[in-house]
Amino acid sequence: MARAARDRLARTLRGDTQAAFSVELTARTGDLSLEVEGFGHVKFPVTPAKARKLAGLGQSARFGRGEQTLTDPDVRDTWEIPKHLVRAAWNDATLKVILATVKEDLGLPNAAELAADLHSLLVYEPNQFFLARVQPAPARRPRALQHAGAPT
Repeated sequence: MARAARDRLARTLRGDTQAAFSVELTARTGDLSLEVEGFGHVKFPVTPAKARKLAGLGQSARFGRGEQTLTDPDVRDTWEIPKHLVRAAWNDATLKVILATVKEDLGLPNAAELAADLHSLLVYEPNQFFLARVQPAPARRPRALQHAGAPT
């Protein structure tokens, strides 16, 4: 194991490889069980009517601008359901693969230990998630996105 870490460090220092700053993975919808107090089990895909009901359980999501934390629907028209109302459970095998892939792709040390920790559940209004990306036709596919971040 120490050998693999040395090899990875040597490749990085030579410029042969570069660690990513983000990781995108796709998981099956059945690998995540999501329950929301006041709503019940969340079944994927979420219909517009169910999304509206979920949004009603939240508050306007905040965003950062410089040193400020703001709410402005013209900037971020998104609803945040607090952690205490949400229970999320991953399939253990899937979560293990996700965390190992994130660790490897971000170039984290072998000794680093990652864990999934729910912050909140976001419900995005139409056209609020991310700007659309143009992809070649064969690469277009439905996606599920898991965001993993480190505390600052």
